[in-house]
Amino acid sequence: MFEKRIGVVMSESKTYGLEVKPIIKSKAKLLRFFKTKEFFAGRKFDVSFQFENTGSETIPASTFKSRIDWPSGQHVTIPVPLSTLEGKKKWTSEPKETDALCEGFGLLYVHSSHKVSGTSLPVSVNGERLDSKLGEVCVATINARRAQEVYALWGLVVSAFGLFVVALDKIVTFIRWLFPNL
Repeated sequence: MFEKRIGVVMSESKTYGLEVKPIIKSKAKLLRFFKTKEFFAGRKFDVSFQFENTGSETIPASTFKSRIDWPSGQHVTIPVPLSTLEGKKKWTSEPKETDALCEGFGLLYVHSSHKVSGTSLPVSVNGERLDSKLGEVCVATINARRAQEVYALWGLVVSAFGLFVVALDKIVTFIRWLFPNL
């Protein structure tokens, strides 16, 4: 699971304190039975967002826009309907299921501004106000690997453990030969 906090939504007349935390969870399984936190190319994962209104003003309902770009040039758009959020309240969106489209780093972007009650509001990230001309900013990464890479790593671990057991047996045999009275 990846988490990163981003900023404050502001307008000219009101300041809305909005903290956004992306929540990314893998649905991949090793050998189809064992859950893993790894992300595999071609396998499913969930993306959701936790929103917290850190200001006292009510944030009206809007659509929070995000996108995941993959190294292959493909992208997935994830619109999240943000319900009305009272001051000092938290709300978590429903998880949206998507695929890791290829191996490599998928970059999760959010728009530097989004519509609230027909007005485009700029967003601040880590307390720094973004220029609405920036368009989008990356807030998290998803490292999708081939399943074969993970299986090869686990094969290496099992082989090393087996080699350790054989070496231990040979060492014990050698010590018994050196000191037959033990």
